[in-house]
Amino acid sequence: KHPERLAILRTIARKMPIDETVKLDEVAKDRRTEGFSGADLAALLREAAMSALREDLEKERREGRKGKEGKEEAASESRLSVQQKHIERALSCVLPSVSPKDEQRYELMASRLRQSRAHVNAEGEEAKS
Repeated sequence: KHPERLAILRTIARKMPIDETVKLDEVAKDRRTEGFSGADLAALLREAAMSALREDLEKERREGRKGKEGKEEAASESRLSVQQKHIERALSCVLPSVSPKDEQRYELMASRLRQSRAHVNAEGEEAKS
């Protein structure tokens, strides 16, 4: 579900340089992320970060910079960020691991657990009376 995916993406994104133009809400709503587990979403952002890094390294190679000076390396690191294009590339290779059937099964288990907890809580309140 979208809210859960968004919460997971936000948690993962705290640890990486995400460009301000990336809308995690839109990524979470994207139909291509349906069936993504938390691990899948982590893999998606990790692959997007690797895409950004590969792009940056290729750009440095083309420009002939060697990164020998600390200032050049710091400048390279500071401009490196995950952009929407990197997420799009990652979406083309990271696939969901949760099938619709599995998702239904998990929803049923969660529903039963909630009902069971509500029943136990109700019995506990009756015993206190």
